[in-house]
Amino acid sequence: MMRPLLTLLALTCTVGCVGEAEYQPGSAPREPEPTDPSQPVQVGTFEGLSEGLPAGHLGGTAQFDGALYAVASEGLYRLPSGSKQWQAVALGAKATSVTRIDTALWVTASDGARLYKQALGDDDFSPVTTAPAAAAFALLKKGSQLLLATQTGLMASSDRGATWVSKTVAAPFDGPVVLVASPAATRVFALAGSVLWHSDDTGATWSSGLVGGEVTAISAEAEFALVQTSNGALRSDNYGNTFRPLDLGAKAQSFAASGSRAFAGTMTGMRVSDDSGLTWRDASNGLPAGTPVMQLFLAGGSLVASTGQAVYVATVK
Repeated sequence: MMRPLLTLLALTCTVGCVGEAEYQPGSAPREPEPTDPSQPVQVGTFEGLSEGLPAGHLGGTAQFDGALYAVASEGLYRLPSGSKQWQAVALGAKATSVTRIDTALWVTASDGARLYKQALGDDDFSPVTTAPAAAAFALLKKGSQLLLATQTGLMASSDRGATWVSKTVAAPFDGPVVLVASPAATRVFALAGSVLWHSDDTGATWSSGLVGGEVTAISAEAEFALVQTSNGALRSDNYGNTFRPLDLGAKAQSFAASGSRAFAGTMTGMRVSDDSGLTWRDASNGLPAGTPVMQLFLAGGSLVASTGQAVYVATVK
């Protein structure tokens, strides 16, 4: 069922679209404030928001029409703006990831229809019945294509999910993967277990060996990429062609990036960078002292930090 849209929406809009409420933790919805990328990033005080959300590994978060969404313990959960209680979203499948692409929210699943979509104006999620009949783990947009990581290979759609073609059936697509790509770069990264793979032809072929050691975290944006390996943290300013050691002051567990702003969840709290990961400062206000941040997600104007046992949310300006 569709509810009428009050305002026309740009197809390229990602968050804060005209007529769309922006999620605000612990407060009533308000209009999003403009962000000036030339100014130092401001991370607000983290607020503990775990009630109703199962503890453990998160399969991603996303901001959508005045609410935060998260995948946890194979379920999809929704946190309305100003609420402190997560609500289970009936999906009829075991969710593996959630992501916001343009004006729609997408959920991958290991069973059921394998892919679900809710556009602005929709009341509920609808199964994408054209999706491949294989467990799906990640979805991202690269150029004009949607790339879907499934257990039988990487699939691509050029018509917003109406039809799909196979890109590759080779490694690393034989199990769960994390896909990472910057809109400004050709290269796509895939983290499968602790092995980092990369493709320079939109996923047709893949190679490993960019970095040594086991990889535990990666993020990429514009021309830079951040990687945590068993040998230490690394930074690249040419999108993975060469890497240099990165000093965060603690081992990173997760990275997130937007524009020239980078965020790192470490074993001793949260770090933030205003210069594409060159320099870092602490931004752990509201987190218990010395808290390990095992996962970190940017969702619209919110930063979501998970310790594995509890979830904290802060606003970002």
